[in-house]
Amino acid sequence: MSIEKKIITIIFDEKSCGHEGRRRRKKDIKIIASTEDVDRDGDIIRAKGWDIENYLKNPVILPVHNWKGEPVAKIENIYIEDGKLVAEGIDFAETDEGEKYKYLVENEFIKTVSVGFMPKKIFFLGDENQVEEMKNLDNEWYEKNVEKLTKAKRVIWEAELLEISFVPIPSNPNAIIVMAQKGFETAYIKNENDELVEIDITPYAEIKNPIPPSVHPKNMKLDSQSSWDQSKARESLRKWASKDGSGDKDTIDWVKYRKGFTWYDANSPENFGSYKLPTHWIDNEGNFVLVWRGVTSAMASFMGARGGLNIPADDRRGVYNHLASEYRKFGKEPPPYKERGYTFEEALKVFDPDTLEDYIKLYPEEVIEFAKNKMNEMEKLQKEINDLKNQINDKSVPPCPEDGHVDNSNGTEQNSKKIVLTQDQLIKTVSLAVEQFLKNFKKRR
Repeated sequence: MSIEKKIITIIFDEKSCGHEGRRRRKKDIKIIASTEDVDRDGDIIRAKGWDIENYLKNPVILPVHNWKGEPVAKIENIYIEDGKLVAEGIDFAETDEGEKYKYLVENEFIKTVSVGFMPKKIFFLGDENQVEEMKNLDNEWYEKNVEKLTKAKRVIWEAELLEISFVPIPSNPNAIIVMAQKGFETAYIKNENDELVEIDITPYAEIKNPIPPSVHPKNMKLDSQSSWDQSKARESLRKWASKDGSGDKDTIDWVKYRKGFTWYDANSPENFGSYKLPTHWIDNEGNFVLVWRGVTSAMASFMGARGGLNIPADDRRGVYNHLASEYRKFGKEPPPYKERGYTFEEALKVFDPDTLEDYIKLYPEEVIEFAKNKMNEMEKLQKEINDLKNQINDKSVPPCPEDGHVDNSNGTEQNSKKIVLTQDQLIKTVSLAVEQFLKNFKKRR
C-alpha cells in the first residue's frame, strides 16, 4: 500500500516546569497526532488500529517529511487515549534547524504537524460486504461511531505509523514574516478548495508591513468587470470590519480591516490613513471581493513614475509579491518588478491595457512629458531635414524655365513654418492621441 499523510494540530498547555536547574514558565507541547473524526479526505482512522511498534524504536520528528534530512526533535512518549493518538514530551535537537523549529512551535507560529503512515487494512463504506466485515470485527466501535460513518467514505482500520513531521503552515499572517526571517524558504497555505499549496516566503524575510495574500478569506469572490472606486472600497471595508456595521473608528477590528489592503504602517495600525493600496471591497451581499481594476490601480500607483507610491524600500518587494499573486488569480501576468518604477515609455512596453490606462490616470504629467519629448524629437528631425534640403538646394544648378520647372520656394517656406501649441492645446491633443492609442492597443492584445 502507498504511504499517506494527514495534517493535524498541535495542542499547547501552559505549565511550570524545571529547566537547567531553574524554574520558569514554558509551554508543554502535546501533539494530537490523530483522532477518529472525519477528515477533509472523508477518512476516519481507527485509533485502536495504530501500529506504533517500529516508530517507538526511533520516535523522531522530521522537518516537512524530509526523510533524508536530520530530525529536529524527538518524542518522549506516544500512546492511544480516548480515541486519539497522542505524542508528548517534545525534545528539540540542539542544531540550527532544531532551534529554528523550537522557536516557531513554542511561539505558535507553526501549529500543525503531519503524520506519515502506511494503511494496512481499509474498509470502503460504499461496499455493504465490507461494512458487515467491519461490524463483525468490532461492532462496539461501529455503533459508537455510526453517526460519523454516515459522513465518511472509508475507514482506515489498521495503519503503521512511519513518521511525524512539523509542517510550516502559518497560523497567522505575521507567521510568514517570522518564518522567513528564521531562514524558511517555503510554507504552506490552504487554497479555496482546502488543499495545501506550497508558497515561496523568501521575499518576506526583511519586511514587516506588507500584508501577505494568505490573509484573504477562503470564500473570496473575484470581480473582473466592475470599474474601481477606491472611496467605495474603503467605506465598505470599514463597515464590514466594524463591530456594529457603522464604520466608526472606535468600532473597527483592525486585523479584519487589514485584509482588504496591500500595505499598512505597523507603527500606527489604528489609523485609517495607515492603510494603502486597497484591492477589495464588500459587495451588496456581504461578500469579500477582489476587484481586478482595484488590483491594476494599485499596481499602477505602486510601480508608477519615480518610484510610485511612497512606501519604505524594504517593503517594496513584499508589496509587489502581494499584487503579483492577485494578478495571477485573474489569470494575468503582472509587469516585472522594477525598483524605481516605470516611466510612461517603459510602461508602454510591458503594462497590460488596464494597468496602462490606470497609469495614465494617475500620472498624466508623465504622459505630457513623454509627448513633449516626442514633439521635440520630431521638431529636431524636421529641422535636420530642412537643413539637408537647403544644403542640397545650395549646391544644385538652377533649373532652366525651358525644363518646365515651377518655382515653389514660397510654398516650401510656408509649409515648413513651425507649429506652436498652447499648453491647453497640447493636453487636449495628447489626451485624444492616448485615447485612440488605448483603443488600438486593446485590440492588438
